[in-house]
Amino acid sequence: SGPRLFSSGRVVRGPRDGVMSSAQMLVPARFLTMIGHFIACLMVFWSRGDNVRAGLPLQYSQAQFEGAEASLVVALSLTMVVFGIELVGFWSGLTMFSHGHNFMHVLAHVIGCVCVCVFILEGTHYVLYWLYFALFSAIPGALELGRILSVTVIRKQW
Repeated sequence: SGPRLFSSGRVVRGPRDGVMSSAQMLVPARFLTMIGHFIACLMVFWSRGDNVRAGLPLQYSQAQFEGAEASLVVALSLTMVVFGIELVGFWSGLTMFSHGHNFMHVLAHVIGCVCVCVFILEGTHYVLYWLYFALFSAIPGALELGRILSVTVIRKQW
C-alpha cells in the first residue's frame, strides 16, 4: 500500500509511507556509530604519546615509555581486530537485522566513542584504554562472534 494518486494529481500518503520505523533506523545507526568509534580509536594511534606520558612518573626512562606505549598499541590493535570481526558480521548480513543485537552495538559504540574522545582530549592514563576496550569493544565483539557462529554453524537465530 504505497502512496495513492487522486484524479487531481495530488499524492496522498498514508501514515507509514516514507517513514522509517525505529527498528529500520538501527541498521544505519549501527553502521554510523561503529565507524565513529573506529575513527576515534584510529585517532588514539596519533595522539598516544600524551596518554602514555600521563601514566608515567615525571622522570621516566625510554624503556618505561616504550613498554607503556607497547601496552597501548596492543590494546589498540586488538580493538582493530574486533572492529574487523564486527564489520564482517555486519556487512555479510549475518547480524545486520537482529534488532536487539543492533541496539546493543549502537549503545556500546556511542558510549565507547564518547569515552575514547574524552580519553584523547584529556590525555588520561593509557591503562584506562584497556577498560574501554573490554567494555565497548571486546564484549560487543564477543557477542558478534557468538552471533556469527550461531547463524553459520548452529544455524539458529537468537
